[in-house]
Amino acid sequence: MNSNTEQWQVSKSAVASEKGVVASQHWLAARAGAAMLDAGGNAVDAAVACAMALNAVEPWMCGLGGSGYIVIWLAEEQRCRVIDFQGMLPAEIDLDDYPLDPHVPDSIMGFPGVVGRQNVVGYRSITVPGAVRGLTDALSRYGTLGLDTVLSPA
Repeated sequence: MNSNTEQWQVSKSAVASEKGVVASQHWLAARAGAAMLDAGGNAVDAAVACAMALNAVEPWMCGLGGSGYIVIWLAEEQRCRVIDFQGMLPAEIDLDDYPLDPHVPDSIMGFPGVVGRQNVVGYRSITVPGAVRGLTDALSRYGTLGLDTVLSPA
């Protein structure tokens, strides 16, 4: 190895639970989810605890000001439920203020090009966050543990 070469090693800590599996980017978040399973909670309790813990341990990647989706399999009903908690546009927004421009490339998220790229850059690109409502909605509808219990590891 010379001075122009870097060597990287990536490893992750594992968290074990007798009640199920929780996968996460950060081991502390996985531990929070596993704790919910150990406390008798279900997969939704574990997922919400894991997500909320990620807000604490990796706020630059997962924040309360974010948005997302949660997909829940209801085994007894043999059905899938999805809760969409993507950010919402502010109520007073005027879509005419975001004229399309065919000369502006689409965003990396697939949004069409807009004059000044104002739909992806700057204060006019921000939506009302949905993470807290979406995760607490999932917990209240499909979880088995209380919010205080699920949030306690975070």
